[in-house]
Amino acid sequence: MSKEIDLSGKLKKNSGAQSSRFVRPGDVRKPETPAPMFNVREGQMPLPVGVPLKLDKSRLLKKEIAILEAAGWQEGDPIPENAAAIVAAAKKSATDLKSMPLPVAPDSAPLKMPQEKALSDMPADYIEGLMKTLKDAKEAEANKEEAVDFATLHPSLQRAITGSVDLELEPEPEPEVKKAPQPVHELGDHPTHCARCSFPYGQKDDVEVTEEDKRTYVAAWLGGLEFVKSYSVLGGAAKITFRNLTLSESDLCYEQAVLDRDRGLLPSPNDFWDTVLEYRVALSIIELKSASGAGTPFDLPQSIEDWEDALERAGISTDKETYTLEGRKRTETAIAGIHKFVTENVLPRESMFRVVWNKFQDFGRLVAKLDTLATVSENF
Repeated sequence: MSKEIDLSGKLKKNSGAQSSRFVRPGDVRKPETPAPMFNVREGQMPLPVGVPLKLDKSRLLKKEIAILEAAGWQEGDPIPENAAAIVAAAKKSATDLKSMPLPVAPDSAPLKMPQEKALSDMPADYIEGLMKTLKDAKEAEANKEEAVDFATLHPSLQRAITGSVDLELEPEPEPEVKKAPQPVHELGDHPTHCARCSFPYGQKDDVEVTEEDKRTYVAAWLGGLEFVKSYSVLGGAAKITFRNLTLSESDLCYEQAVLDRDRGLLPSPNDFWDTVLEYRVALSIIELKSASGAGTPFDLPQSIEDWEDALERAGISTDKETYTLEGRKRTETAIAGIHKFVTENVLPRESMFRVVWNKFQDFGRLVAKLDTLATVSENF
């Protein structure tokens, strides 16, 4: 006799029990969303009671792995069948104010504010400590203003402070040197002409030193002789020759000019220097001739003694006048008579003297350049 057995209740019971278990991968049944059973702030993976299901990481999608790792899952941990729902519920509870614990227990006593007291009523040690704290804070604020600006530190020190191990200092760039502006001199604030040759400082110097000039200079220097140089003027129609003076002759030019100044003949510094140069021209010129032979050729003496003898043979007096200045007798030098003869006989016209004067300035600059080259140049 067959016994009929009703399995509908068991199937329903088993069906209900199976829904709470972990299922195989690929099961598309959507489980019910359970209530959160953990504190999400602890970062623990919530695992409800049941049979865990271990899956190989290689069988998970990248976005699934990202979601699980964000919830604290590590490879090898069991994964519940409703892991996605649990993570979603955890995120929701983390932002839901109702699920967050209260900062203070509801049965806590209400907070009582302390009664205010005057500073004078506080204990002496408390007041002393408070004043010390205020003083320290004030000093710290003052020191803060004196702190070194990080941006002004050397790049190597900046890297060292920020964690770099490169402590080798790089060479600092050379500071830019700003040239001081040149002062603008007013007219008359400084001399405009050379005191020795009267050459204007603002004019270009076209005097060139030739190899012949160097050879002549060396021969004269080594032999203790005069350096001589001839110049053509008037387009080659005339020739002028100069010599450089001895030290005693140069001193006589200044001595005579000082005497003239003390006598009141040279009222200004310009008059004084012009007169010195005129005396030097009269002593330096030794030849003035025309190329065609026209006019009067002049071969002039080349020393003070020769000048005095030549003047006596020509019947020109060489007597020197004596003057009493400031209670002291002072006598003219031979320069006065030589200058008078040259300006009255050799260069009587202003244009003649001006041409000779200009060439004498060229001669003076040439000698000065040769003196400088002989002093500083190794390839003279």
